[in-house]
Amino acid sequence: MNSHHLVPVNVRYQALNISSLTTTLLGTLDEKRFFQELANYLQSMMAVDQLFVYKVHPNNQNISLLNHECDASEVTSPDGIVAQVIRSKRAYYSNNLKRDPLYTPALYAKEVIAELSIPIISNNILLAVLCLQRNENSKACPFDYNDITAILSLLSEIAVPLSNLQIILSARYLNDVLTHKIKVAEAKKLGHKHHGAIFRREDSPSSQLPIGDSKIFQELLTKAKIAASSDRNLLLCGRAGDGKHTLAKYIHAISAAATSASEHPLIVVNCSSLKELPLQQHHDFAPLAEAYLAAYEGTLLLEHVEELPFPMQEWLVGHHLGEAKKSVRIISLLNQELDALFAARSAGTLSTKFFFSLHTMNLSLPRLKDRGEDALKLAAHFLGEKKSLSKKAQEFIKNYSWPSGISELKQVILCAKTMSFESEILPTHLPEYVRFTSSHSEEERPSGSKLKNMTKPMLEKYLESIFMESKLEVPLELVERIVILATLQKCQSNKSMASTKLGITTKTLYNKIRAYGLDELIDNNHNFARKLTH
Repeated sequence: MNSHHLVPVNVRYQALNISSLTTTLLGTLDEKRFFQELANYLQSMMAVDQLFVYKVHPNNQNISLLNHECDASEVTSPDGIVAQVIRSKRAYYSNNLKRDPLYTPALYAKEVIAELSIPIISNNILLAVLCLQRNENSKACPFDYNDITAILSLLSEIAVPLSNLQIILSARYLNDVLTHKIKVAEAKKLGHKHHGAIFRREDSPSSQLPIGDSKIFQELLTKAKIAASSDRNLLLCGRAGDGKHTLAKYIHAISAAATSASEHPLIVVNCSSLKELPLQQHHDFAPLAEAYLAAYEGTLLLEHVEELPFPMQEWLVGHHLGEAKKSVRIISLLNQELDALFAARSAGTLSTKFFFSLHTMNLSLPRLKDRGEDALKLAAHFLGEKKSLSKKAQEFIKNYSWPSGISELKQVILCAKTMSFESEILPTHLPEYVRFTSSHSEEERPSGSKLKNMTKPMLEKYLESIFMESKLEVPLELVERIVILATLQKCQSNKSMASTKLGITTKTLYNKIRAYGLDELIDNNHNFARKLTH
């Protein structure tokens, strides 16, 4: 049995010279030395093998290990029983960590079998958590309630030094907050010319669940919720229009709700704007520094992260991995698949450190065409309650490939909503390329006569769409017909110029025009360009 349980508490304190400890603690303003002295005293008093002191930051979301030199400056999120003690502000002990469900085996050395964790509270403010551990070869008896009573009695004996420390830490925290606000104000004053063009603040990010019932999208949302519970950096991959920005705002919003943060800013940085700065300004970190300061205790959202200039990548890694790294969480949006990030790293346009900083956690967004009937649910959302899609229009919406994603769907629906004076959206209210590429029958596919009123942008959109639509077989004749029409329009019906651009002879071009029935589109007055654009 542990001998210290047989000694009355007051006698034990006298034996360990509590008055000397109180004097030492009153004489120091350094929190690290304060808790180191307390840890040494407790380790001798309680006969434990290891004792860790975790300083709890004012937001109760971060901790720092204070009594070990190598980890003194490390800022982490509380895990395991430490997080439980911070939430409950009550002590907890276990003498069989391997079987206790509240403990995380990965966080403990194999030889540790027992732990007692107890909060240090002064003036109703949580200052730190003590974690006392015993190994499997320890000769001391298991932890019990008497150990908690003994430590609480000690803390009551040093209430005055603890109160002094609490006042010092509160003043220091207030000073840090004021200093940060001053830096933000200075950064805004110095870098005001960059504000708005390069970054913006999202004032009210929505925590409303993104729309979609498909299995692949629901699996993505499950992963997003897991990511939101962590403070690790996050990379969202996918093509433009797939909903990366919406998902990022959702993750930020539920993260803020989980931490009950009153000020949890979301700062959005347009990395392509940074890339467009003159080359000599790529080493001017003021715009990025301003955005980083504005995102304090919140989220920094990097749009088009693949376009962030190399020097700024290096600066961000060096700053973000510093002492205050947990004060800002970075969510990056990659407008390509994840393979593009590996290619950029191999090409030397992406810093290796920045690559691994981004790659800690990533989510790939599915294409809208792979999400089943989610396109219909999104279309209904964009339409609102007053209008609906006809059954035939629903078929076109569902079967179209949506190469530009949700943003393209939204634009098409809003245009159809404007064009329709009825309560129901009909196929005629949808763009021609949506109807054509959503059709499966040969009769409904566009011929030369059906294409004659399509402008060049529509032709290009149609060509892109049929290649993205996996359900359709694309005839070479159709592709050639569209390319020839678009080239002739660009060349204002000049066949010699068009044949040069197409890489064929003028005679071959004439033959293809006749073979594909395109000669009816070109009259003797060369009004082809006017016909296609009106």
